[in-house]
Amino acid sequence: MSEGGPRLRVGVSGWTRPDWDPLWPEAGDERRLARLAETFGCVAVDTTRFAVPAARTVQRWTQSLAQAEGPLGAAEGGHLPRPCVLLLEVPTLLLEAEAPAPLEVERFTAALRPLARTRRLGALLARFDVTFLHGPSEVRRLGRIAAALEAFPLALEVRHPSWWEPRALDALRGIGWSLAHVDATEDWRARPKRHAPTGPLGVLRLAGRGGGPVDPAAAHLGLGADEADHRYPPAALVELAQRARAIAREVETCLVLAANVARGQALANAFELRWLLAETPAPAPAWAAVEAAFPDLEVLRRSPPV
Repeated sequence: MSEGGPRLRVGVSGWTRPDWDPLWPEAGDERRLARLAETFGCVAVDTTRFAVPAARTVQRWTQSLAQAEGPLGAAEGGHLPRPCVLLLEVPTLLLEAEAPAPLEVERFTAALRPLARTRRLGALLARFDVTFLHGPSEVRRLGRIAAALEAFPLALEVRHPSWWEPRALDALRGIGWSLAHVDATEDWRARPKRHAPTGPLGVLRLAGRGGGPVDPAAAHLGLGADEADHRYPPAALVELAQRARAIAREVETCLVLAANVARGQALANAFELRWLLAETPAPAPAWAAVEAAFPDLEVLRRSPPV
């Protein structure tokens, strides 16, 4: 994407999983977030879904991102927007109540200030499970959350098809939520490949298409047991790159996040998407350790197909 047009950023979800340990450029790498920021345009933080982060933790993230400042090198392909931004998930405790508790809102928003001040906060993502249906009370609830977090760009991920109806999309436009796209295992919910934008932000989250029976412990999240244990094949990535470009044409910023985190598959797919989505086709190799784990990534050393 050109500087004057929509900004399309590719990244991954998280950086602390033990099964990713062999994939970092150096063993015991303490600069993991900085290394992701040197390589990708965005990184998602899902741990904030479970607890409000400590202010010192967010400050440390901000400092790690600052370590990645500087011009892009040949390894990045010279096509990624700078600086790298974070997408943070909204804590569940702010989503579950009919209205967010003012004290918890202040604690959360205060912790975010270092990221917001340095323009490193790409979005806050609120995720709801399949039991969250569109209705007047749900819209009012989302409106109260949006009002509490109005200083930040807001994205919403839902799993029930009632939210993709025209009246639901109109309601989200009226209260300040950008409805995210999610690619996941096909099921009865029949998610649309695309929907009309409801705000200035586009999010395409690749949750994985792993099959298998639903684990009762994960059923309330609307997830298959191994949905995230999946590597997108080349044909699917080409289709997802096309979807990402189509979404980006309709919004100001589009974040494309590989969240199929099991066994480092998100890293492999993020490197492939970065290569496919380059504004100017060029080689964009993966880290050596990632290429060693996924030998077919050797193709990234060549220019992508036009």
